[in-house]
Amino acid sequence: MASISSKAAMARMSAATGVKLAMLRPYLDETRAAEMVAAHYNEPLTVARMQVVRAEQMEMNAGF
Repeated sequence: MASISSKAAMARMSAATGVKLAMLRPYLDETRAAEMVAAHYNEPLTVARMQVVRAEQMEMNAGF
């Protein structure tokens, strides 16, 4: 997977964010997020669910 930002740039961006994804996680509607991704990309809901989970994991691993 190609990276747009270097690890150093990601660390700077993460440190600069005031609100972290982990803080908002209890308030997110995973079903609705997956439905929006599925509709936008015209793909099955099961695929969209996996994409939403993967994106959230990547963001949290990066410190967001």
